[in-house]
Parts: sequence; structure tokens; C-alpha cells
Amino acid sequence: PRTSASSASEENSSRTLRGAVTRFLIRTLGTTPDALKITFDTADQVWLDESIDESRYQISAMSDLLFTDRLDLEIRRWAEGRPGERRLLKVKPLIRCIIAEAAVGLPRHQPIKEEQINAVEAWLTPSQRSIRLEPIDVIGRVPVAPLKAGTMFRARDIRAVQLIDRGDQVIVRCLIGGAAISLKARAESPGGL
Repeated sequence: PRTSASSASEENSSRTLRGAVTRFLIRTLGTTPDALKITFDTADQVWLDESIDESRYQISAMSDLLFTDRLDLEIRRWAEGRPGERRLLKVKPLIRCIIAEAAVGLPRHQPIKEEQINAVEAWLTPSQRSIRLEPIDVIGRVPVAPLKAGTMFRARDIRAVQLIDRGDQVIVRCLIGGAAISLKARAESPGGL
């Protein structure tokens, strides 16, 4: 196989370059060791098993870690206070998350109730995690189209309940510093909470 996966909880305390990369990803992705799996290329295995006690390494991301599936990390070895060998490391992290899933078929334009949602545990890439919805994000909203049971909720599938129609009279209140301003206005478009 060209890749090998490892659990972050096993590698987190390791004094190897693999352990340092694992700690960097845990910190940068804002997760915990037991909620992270990392897939490394097998070609990098020997290099990743090097001890960090003998050399100092600098790890930096080459792309936005929160919106990608496969990460490019630049690893630079330092020796005697000077930058030395530089390598590119490709990793694929998976993060354990709770996602909202439709427990039953849902018609459009009907507010979603708590019993119509399942909280499901899933391993997602960072880009998938950034668009997932948790059960609390879904309750009270309405589907824009019918949804089948087992469908994972996405932001584009639901919208807030419409409370205001275009042309309705509304009161706008703004708090600016210690002063409150209140005025009557007319809604230019429909709106929800």
C-alpha cells in the first residue's frame, strides 16, 4: 500500500517526527488525539520515525488546514541554529465529528423537530467538517426540498423559518455604544431569525 493510517492517540506522545506532526495537527485543527486519524505516505515512513531529540524541526502548513482534504506540510530540519534540509510531507487527516442526519423522510417547508434528527458519529476530512451541521443547527429550520431518511444535513438543504414578508413593517433596534436607536422600517425582502 502507498499509504498507512495511524491513530493520533497512539502517536501523540511519540518523540519522533511523526509525533511532532501529530501534535501540530491536533493543535491546528482544534481537535483531540482520540478524535483524529492521520494517513501518511509509506515513502515517508523512515523519515517520520526519526527522533526529534537529535534535531530540531519546523513544521508549517502550505495550504489552509481547515478547507482541504489532503494537507501539504513543509518540514524543515534545523542544525546548529541554521535551517537545513527541507521536505514536503503529504498527510490526510480524518476527524471524528457528530453530524445531523434525517431520521425519517422530511417534506419541504415543515419545521424540523428534534425527534426527526439522528446524531451520528462520522470520520470527516477538514473540508467536510467545515460544512457539517450538528443537530442543534437543524432543529426548527425547514428543508428547501424533500429529504430522504439517512440524508446528512447540509446548510444548503435547510433555511430558517420565514418570519417577515417583503413589505412588512418592522422595528429596527441598534445598540451603539451606550445609546439605543429604534426606528420603523419596511422589509425589502423576506427574512427569518
